[in-house]
Amino acid sequence: MAKMAAPMEGGLEPAGGGGDARSGQDEQESPRPEPAFVYTERDFIRSGVGWSGSRAESRLDRALLSAWARRLAAGCFRYPLRGPEMPSRELPGSRRLLAQLNARRASQRRPPQTIAGLRQPFDPQRFNFSLVPAREILFPLRRGGGTEARVGGQPEAQAGPRPLPEGQSQPQPQAQASARPEARAQLDPDPQPEAESDALLIINVSPLEQGHVLLVPEPEKLLPQTLTRASVLRALELVLLSSDPAFRVGFNSLGAFASVNHLHLHGFYLRHRLEVEWAPTEPLGVTGAGARVHWLCGHYTRALVLYSDGGDCEEVADTLLAIIHLLLDRSVAHNLLLTRGCALGPQPPDPDSRDGVRLILWPRRSCFGAKDGSAFNVAFCELAGFLPVKTAPDFETLTEESALRIIGEQLLPAEEFQQLGAEIAGLSLH
Repeated sequence: MAKMAAPMEGGLEPAGGGGDARSGQDEQESPRPEPAFVYTERDFIRSGVGWSGSRAESRLDRALLSAWARRLAAGCFRYPLRGPEMPSRELPGSRRLLAQLNARRASQRRPPQTIAGLRQPFDPQRFNFSLVPAREILFPLRRGGGTEARVGGQPEAQAGPRPLPEGQSQPQPQAQASARPEARAQLDPDPQPEAESDALLIINVSPLEQGHVLLVPEPEKLLPQTLTRASVLRALELVLLSSDPAFRVGFNSLGAFASVNHLHLHGFYLRHRLEVEWAPTEPLGVTGAGARVHWLCGHYTRALVLYSDGGDCEEVADTLLAIIHLLLDRSVAHNLLLTRGCALGPQPPDPDSRDGVRLILWPRRSCFGAKDGSAFNVAFCELAGFLPVKTAPDFETLTEESALRIIGEQLLPAEEFQQLGAEIAGLSLH
């Protein structure tokens, strides 16, 4: 009998239980965006993070989870997150893969956009996150310039995008898009921004787990789904602002099961230890990028790994972005996970510590067109060991062996991965 995963701590249900998760909207006032969450480096949690023991929630955890719960209670999601229709189980085997039945996400989520290439430009005529209603916005995320940080307390003019009346969407972006040079819709249009703009945290209306949000960096720029320096820094800082090792942030490139071509990353709380948090690593080389970038050893995937202790965010972001540029030049799709993890090396000095952040990057085979009929799609969640399964029969029959076979079909071939590693090791970092 497969081991059943324990229910998520603090699991939440919409008010009134089952049925249509949006049914409460007519009975309750829809939530409005919260005041901006303002933070500085002093808010980074750089010690005392781990799965054993207990630690108080950070400011970010409290702000995110409370705002998210209010929207769950108000029926802002497409389906309830907990209950008999969404069981989970750990697959028997050494890899501790976690399978979750999420048939409603498979059937009720917004249809994925058609993607034809890794550098597909942003299309203002397609769905994008400037069009989400106000009730789905949690709050703007703002990096402060001083030493004090707080939630809210900002003048209205400084509190990010002004919410629109319920039922209205953000203005159509055609005029903004046409006013920018075409180059700004391509790779890393603003590598050294003059002034950092707010990011947005919005709910994912088809959630995978508790606190499932979308991080939309520089939303007013209407960027395509290509990582930028600002987006990598925001993602890394978001993980450092949480004291919970269950909080993860992930990214799917075009051709790697991204569903919307508007720059965004996912964040959620997954209370299950993943092998990538502690798996041994080895550096690609002895100098330059080769010394800073590692590869996972003995893992069932082929991945590159970087690590940040919170004091080197810009250096780590620059290194990752140099690799992303190389992947795009080689037309290699990719997935990224940022998670609390052990320091890198063949033998982690403290296997229980999660004080730093591991950035795990999977170069992989590209997948364009319609999503296939496998038990699950292979994006950052699945590569990391969390498997949202589409149907009950597949959920019941899935084994570790069959899951690893599905994942293996999407990995970059070993020889190609080795060649890529050699190129990355030779990168010149400034």
